Amino acid sequence: MIQNSADGQLVELPTPGDHLRLQPALQENRLARMHLIMDQRDQDLRQWVENHFTQQQQRFDERLGHVQRDLAQQMGSSLRTHEEMIRSLEARLESHLHQATVEQNAARQRLDTLRIERDYLAIQLANERSVSRHSSY
Repeated sequence: MIQNSADGQLVELPTPGDHLRLQPALQENRLARMHLIMDQRDQDLRQWVENHFTQQQQRFDERLGHVQRDLAQQMGSSLRTHEEMIRSLEARLESHLHQATVEQNAARQRLDTLRIERDYLAIQLANERSVSRHSSY
């Protein structure tokens, strides 16, 4: 025991090992508080993990949405480009077909003209042979 200089009362100093001899109720109280603190920390950690997971999922979904929109736009753009190319090719093919038809008709007319000229020359030749045969008699 020692006398307190502030008020002059005697105070008992703790001896080594006093903290081990706490009353059982105090020990149980301390353990109960530790369990409560551990439970609270466990709940806080679970909540943080759940919130973190939810945020990550939302970010993923958002990015996936952007990628899907971009892909759809690219596909649509690409599809429109291909459709325009196909229409252009169809127009060119129709133009070439028309040109080929015109050229074919011109070639048929030329062939008909050449046949007529051939037939005319054949008739003239036949007439000349006939005249020459009659004149040789």
